[in-house]
Amino acid sequence: MIFARFLHYLRPYRARIALSIAAMVLVGFLGAANILIMIPALRVILSEAGPGGAGTPGAADTTLSAPAIPGAVDPAAPAPDSPAVDSQPLPVPESVAPAAPVSPPVPADADEISSSDMIPERVRQVGERARDFGERVFGPAIAAFQERRAEVETWYRRKAASDPFGLLLVIALVLVSVTAIKAALDYISKLNLAYVFYQFTLGIQQDIFARILEQDFLFFLDHSPGYLMSRIKSDVNTIRSVLNRVLHSGIKQPINLVFYSAALVWLSPQLTLVMVFVLPVVGYLIYSFSRTLRKNVALQKEQSDELAGFTTEALYNFRLVKTFGTEEREIEKFVQRRRSMFRVIMAKRIAKFASGPVMEMVGTLGACGVLLLGGYIIIGEGGWMRGSLDPAEFFAYLFLLTRFYRPIRGLSKTMIQYQTALISGERVLEMLALEPHVVEARDAKPLREMAEGVEFRDVSLRYNEKQILDGVTLSIPRGKFVALVGHAGSGKTSVANLLARLFDPSEGGIFIDGVDLRDTRTADLRAALGIVTQQTILFDDTVAKNITYGARLGELGKDEVRERVVAAARDADADGFIGELDGGRGYETMVGPGGAKLSGGQAQRIAIARALLRRPQIMIFDEATSALDPVSQGQVQEAMLRILKHSTALVISHRLSTIREADLIYVLGEGRVVEQGTHDELMERRGEYFQFVMSEQHEAGAA
Repeated sequence: MIFARFLHYLRPYRARIALSIAAMVLVGFLGAANILIMIPALRVILSEAGPGGAGTPGAADTTLSAPAIPGAVDPAAPAPDSPAVDSQPLPVPESVAPAAPVSPPVPADADEISSSDMIPERVRQVGERARDFGERVFGPAIAAFQERRAEVETWYRRKAASDPFGLLLVIALVLVSVTAIKAALDYISKLNLAYVFYQFTLGIQQDIFARILEQDFLFFLDHSPGYLMSRIKSDVNTIRSVLNRVLHSGIKQPINLVFYSAALVWLSPQLTLVMVFVLPVVGYLIYSFSRTLRKNVALQKEQSDELAGFTTEALYNFRLVKTFGTEEREIEKFVQRRRSMFRVIMAKRIAKFASGPVMEMVGTLGACGVLLLGGYIIIGEGGWMRGSLDPAEFFAYLFLLTRFYRPIRGLSKTMIQYQTALISGERVLEMLALEPHVVEARDAKPLREMAEGVEFRDVSLRYNEKQILDGVTLSIPRGKFVALVGHAGSGKTSVANLLARLFDPSEGGIFIDGVDLRDTRTADLRAALGIVTQQTILFDDTVAKNITYGARLGELGKDEVRERVVAAARDADADGFIGELDGGRGYETMVGPGGAKLSGGQAQRIAIARALLRRPQIMIFDEATSALDPVSQGQVQEAMLRILKHSTALVISHRLSTIREADLIYVLGEGRVVEQGTHDELMERRGEYFQFVMSEQHEAGAA
């Protein structure tokens, strides 16, 4: 069962769940008891409304357990019109003396077919032992109950005869009290379950989010943010909603059914048989609707993921959409996806909405059967069932019957929603089962201060059967500025991602001071890197919070943190413009989603300050100036060159002005290192690098 795999999220809240279930049991018992308590009131009202009013024979003798049958004659009461008679019995003539009662003919072999002989000896012995055990264990309690019941019946008869309205008032007070207790217990149950399931949701979402963040870089190339958000939010909320309903309705409604069924059987076993014949039909209908819904729900979830991914992508790239004037195109794509999803949703709704009316019709047919049979019994034409039900009990039975079908309808809705949750449960389990490809070794070593540098040894990388890197060997000595150049798609950014261990190489290894990155603590490795990418990534927070993002500053005081932030911003040539932001708010200025309130050059310099604040052992600049205008490029480049003079750095760039000063340049082509050396050495060789430089100079001259 899928949902059994989520139960460990509920384990910390066992006490609350047990309290809720106990409250549900009491609510179910009190719900049935409330209706049975009304029977005495109905008897009083029906007796007072009868032909004789309060003086109707038998009205005062009505009992809780055996009500008088309307129209029956009490042999102990004198006839109303009879004259007073002496207590001495009159002689009865012999001619009219009552005949001796005639016994039914007894078969000659009566002894041979007695009930005791029909029961096997062993079974009879077991039954006798069970009866003796029951009398020993439950006898005192049963005797006490019967004694108390006799006292209540005696009080009830007297009160019904002397003060019928007073009896109604007492019954009304009891009903109000029981209802108040029932409502309080129901509130406690619902409140506890709400607490449990919101904690349950938080636990699953936290685990899914953690699982997603554990994945390597390649995972995010295959899964859009909208798709992942749908798994984190929509699917988990569906499971929470349905499990809440399953635990609440799936436990409460069966409990109610048990108590209502017991009350119905107690009032009239014959009528209850009619109701039982309806249940298989109800079960079949629930099963049929559930199967139809599950197919449609699976398709709807898939299309919902696609729509979420498309919407997220369109909104994220709103600048491109606006500048290219493709709003209508994006709207049309959105409408097409919505229409496709609409057809699936309507197919699901047809099955879902049809279930209610069909269930109601089936329940009405069962109720009509009960009504006809009950009337047949009360009217007096019930044959062997005649007299087994009085009007008050019949009205109570009908009321109980309406309550009985309510849990059945609730269970049918729960089963239908359960099918939706099955699909969501399978999708959530897929996310929880994700295993990261980049796994830290159990005996991983801490990364110490780098003494020698970084070395790539015959590194290859494949993704989706495509060779990205093929036998790359290069080194980044400590304190040196190393540049990577090459055409788009040559694998430059993949080298930087491998150094950050966003994924592992398919073959070969990467070493820092001779230690394989796979044997190093991942957190230590990434703390030793300061990365500035081509796409500036800022959060919708203050400038200060963006600069301190990811830095290990827990031991520093507030003033020390601010000093470091300002120093990093100054090194990145960002302190000047930060102080002027938002009318002088400076470092407390909100930058907007993705840094939307800043220019490209300002956002990139804040990103450089963020990298510097970490005081990294290795700086990585991945096309940090390629997306900027010439003025911003110059500002960012000045900050970069100032940093590169005193750092171990890997710079990926196609800007000649940036890489000319590199201590070592590697030229990549089709995933291989095709050249290496200083700028002057590579220019003398007139190879790939020479062609690259000449091409850039030609483009600059043409511009």
